[in-house]
Amino acid sequence: MPKRTYRPNYSPPIDPRAQEIKALRRELSDLRHDLIRLQPQEIADLLFSYYGCTTRAEWEKWKRDTAGAVIQHAKVDPALASYPGIEERAACPLCGDGTTAFGARGGFAYPGGLERHLRGYGNMHQCTVLGTAFKLAADYLHETLLASDRAEKEREQKRRELEPMVQHAAQAPPAFLYQNEWRGPARGEAKIGEAEQRLHDLGFEIIIEGNVRTYRFVQDDWLVLADPRGANKIEFEVTSLTNPKKTARHWRANTFYMLDSYALDIPGKFRKRLQEAIESFAEATKS
Repeated sequence: MPKRTYRPNYSPPIDPRAQEIKALRRELSDLRHDLIRLQPQEIADLLFSYYGCTTRAEWEKWKRDTAGAVIQHAKVDPALASYPGIEERAACPLCGDGTTAFGARGGFAYPGGLERHLRGYGNMHQCTVLGTAFKLAADYLHETLLASDRAEKEREQKRRELEPMVQHAAQAPPAFLYQNEWRGPARGEAKIGEAEQRLHDLGFEIIIEGNVRTYRFVQDDWLVLADPRGANKIEFEVTSLTNPKKTARHWRANTFYMLDSYALDIPGKFRKRLQEAIESFAEATKS
């Protein structure tokens, strides 16, 4: 019988830099947890309540709700008001911070200024404590949110293949015809026929290719696409047929809308606003 040779299991060399980075990350995480634990128990429990979030939407809602709950713990202090009886101000209940900008005596305008401080809106310095809680949540939920994003992307792709879509803009992919939550109430399937009739009366073609609808009107060199998703109005985008990409760079100059409540001379209003959009675009693209 041949002699059996035993070889030790191979272990890759340890990278001291990787070990150091790992240790520093662990230390940073511990320091962040310690900062939160310095808060009163009720506040600490609130700031650690992100564990149940499983989607990005839930995480965003958690951040909004948490900031709102913290605001409820703030105490309005009349001594901080520059105009007693007119304004209310409060120091941050987490970090104790305040502002003395614009002659203020301290604290933040309550509740709007305090909310901007907690969320870090604009150029407002974010509350160190809540910012730390948000970073802890982001680290803890990182893999969960990535998996949720992938699943949501797959679900959306399947929906795009089946549900009615609308080509609402020349340089954008089709959008869900019956989904418009991000810009307000949606018109919905039950009332889309009213919008289509109004567009038909204005001379629009309704082109259906697969599950994508395009509401289209052409005048000379200009393509007008209608977006009827909103509950109370129809929006329009005007695009140059010869130079659509240039039009896209000036989208604010080439959009307008028509309210459903208009009852008199609707074609006249449409032609006037279309001409104004064309002229506005021409002015914006002079330079």
